[in-house]
Amino acid sequence: MACLSLTREIQHERRAVQPEPDRNGGARLTDLGERSVRIEAASLHALDLLDAPRLEHLDLTGCRPGLFLALARCPHLQRIDLPAGEPGAVIHWDQHGVIDNEAVIYGAVEHLDLCGRGYAFGLPSTGAAARSWQGARICTTPANWFAATEQALIWLGSECTPVKLKIPQPARSIAIHGPGVEAVEAREDAALEAIDLHQALDLRQITLASPLYGLAIERAERLERVLASGEALQLKYCGDLLSGVLLEGTWSHALLADTTIRDDTAPVLEQVVVRGGERPIGQGQARHVHPWLPENRRAPLLASEIPLLLEAAQAGERRASTALIRWAEAVPRRNVLFALQTLYSLLERPDPPFERIWQARQTLARRFSGSQRPRPEWGWNLPEDLIEEALRMDLRLFARCRGQVTATMRLDVHLRNAPRSQVLRILAAIAADRGVPTAERGVALDLLREALAVAARGFIARPRGAEYQGPPSDLGPLVRVIIEQADRSMADDLLTWGERVVTLSKRVRYLGEFAAHGHAPSRAAALAIGLQCPSSGQNLGRGAEQAQAIRQQAMAAALTPPRSDRLADPNANQEARS
Repeated sequence: MACLSLTREIQHERRAVQPEPDRNGGARLTDLGERSVRIEAASLHALDLLDAPRLEHLDLTGCRPGLFLALARCPHLQRIDLPAGEPGAVIHWDQHGVIDNEAVIYGAVEHLDLCGRGYAFGLPSTGAAARSWQGARICTTPANWFAATEQALIWLGSECTPVKLKIPQPARSIAIHGPGVEAVEAREDAALEAIDLHQALDLRQITLASPLYGLAIERAERLERVLASGEALQLKYCGDLLSGVLLEGTWSHALLADTTIRDDTAPVLEQVVVRGGERPIGQGQARHVHPWLPENRRAPLLASEIPLLLEAAQAGERRASTALIRWAEAVPRRNVLFALQTLYSLLERPDPPFERIWQARQTLARRFSGSQRPRPEWGWNLPEDLIEEALRMDLRLFARCRGQVTATMRLDVHLRNAPRSQVLRILAAIAADRGVPTAERGVALDLLREALAVAARGFIARPRGAEYQGPPSDLGPLVRVIIEQADRSMADDLLTWGERVVTLSKRVRYLGEFAAHGHAPSRAAALAIGLQCPSSGQNLGRGAEQAQAIRQQAMAAALTPPRSDRLADPNANQEARS
């Protein structure tokens, strides 16, 4: 890191600035171009310092104690000298990005909070009657951390090799944010009173020998052990969902939110609040606190946890199912397909909760609807690379829940009365997939048969607007299903519908496939296209050559002898023989 040592005086020519406070004792300074500035204003109560890109040293010893200081866009500020005496200064520091240099604050500090790109937090309080901290330091490297003599320390982690942080003896308040810390330790002679850890993704263990006023840990998914005692404990979204956290120590007040406590641990918690889990029996006693899988958990699950929870759910663990369902309802847009697959897999558990699973599907459909008004039809607004598979999984989920959940009737009616070409094609793919369970294939085929009949009569989803998906790009799966099922009525319906919505070149191809299996209406339609004259007003293509090629292809489909009679009308054959 290219910056001056924080233990040495920054030697620059210092400019004295005397701002004129307003009637409330406040002042605002912007566009300071110097590296070192001294503020001289004994009546100044609050100072806003903005847009000082070169400033490295800010001297405020010429102001009165208890200053309210707001900093923004001072990317190279390394040192702040505060007025001597109590009360301490209140500092709000907006880093406006990721911090790339460390800083030290000399003097009494009553409050310090920082915000930037991806973080916003403050130093934890050490009690209502506590005095100000003497000095504060912002660290990003272990060397300056271990050498710190200030009473307030902030560690801003980064994506690097995780380190073990030992709390310096003078430190009273600690805030650790970000990855890069795997363990935190403090000796018995440490003056530590409060410590907060946020987004500590690499944190595994905390060992604090001396009693604390407060310990708060949030978003530490790899946390394994906490050995500490004190007044107030907060654990939020900590540890692995299945193995849990080993908690040892005595606490007067504890808040456990979406955190699993291991069965073989016995913390003494006098007053405890467990959000989403089981309240310990017998307060003040050494009891097992085991909110294994909180029913109201909405914290993001790790991708590695989903298979473990799914395995537990399929084995009959109700709380695992509940956790997965609530996770699925809150996934971001890119994970909708994963969520639908998980909901479908939950149907494999004994006595699956059909109503609850379908409710989660409805929640997803409303969150990512393609229309302005939330509605649970097949109008997903998803990335192009996901929409096809998401629709397929959604239809399979519908096929499994159909008949089990009353709420599916609305989609059933919608599909039968306003089918979409894309949905018809995906239904055909499901019906033709040998890997899909027979019951689902049967439902898909029944829905496909009725929806295609509706489409042939002209009742199709509205052709314009935000949800318009254009004509079907490929009806090959639908054609293959009709031939496999030898369903002449479906072939007739597709022929009628395709005449309105399918391009002529694709229509000729589908007519040829039907005619090859004895479908007389397709043969007649292909012959009519082949006999059309270019001057008949029909739009047969962009050019004469393309139009001629389409007519030749249509004539070949009409005159080629059929390979089978799967789509032939048996009554017509009998009449021909008689």
